[in-house]
Amino acid sequence: MQVVNQFDLLLPALPGDFLPVIRSALITGITGQDGWYLRELLEAKGYEVHGWRSDECDVTDSEQLRVAVQQAQPDEIYHLAAQSHVGQSESDISLTMKVNFKGTENFLKCVHKEAPQARFFFASSCQVFGDAVESPQKETTPFNPVN
Repeated sequence: MQVVNQFDLLLPALPGDFLPVIRSALITGITGQDGWYLRELLEAKGYEVHGWRSDECDVTDSEQLRVAVQQAQPDEIYHLAAQSHVGQSESDISLTMKVNFKGTENFLKCVHKEAPQARFFFASSCQVFGDAVESPQKETTPFNPVN
């Protein structure tokens, strides 16, 4: 009996001198907990990974975003950047809205223009649902953050 790898069924036969395509990923929030692990995972899978610290590229600065996305030329984008510290979120609401809302809006506009072919992945927190009764939450569950 011949054992067939599941991927052999999905991938067409390749020409003799095939060179693997290196995929490029861009991670915002790459120095955070999730970004750190995602970077390691993608690099282990052979990705060329790009990312930056908030002091290198500010998600609220459209020009900095444009340059960063153009340089990365990503196939995939993972948007993990956020002001996520609850205490700071409560004490500086305007900064939180600027980074988490306006920064994400700026980033989406930039990606739409500079890397429309890229797959976009967005991570958030269940805290956006507040004290939702329904569990697990669905994409249609309304936002009701408590902080």
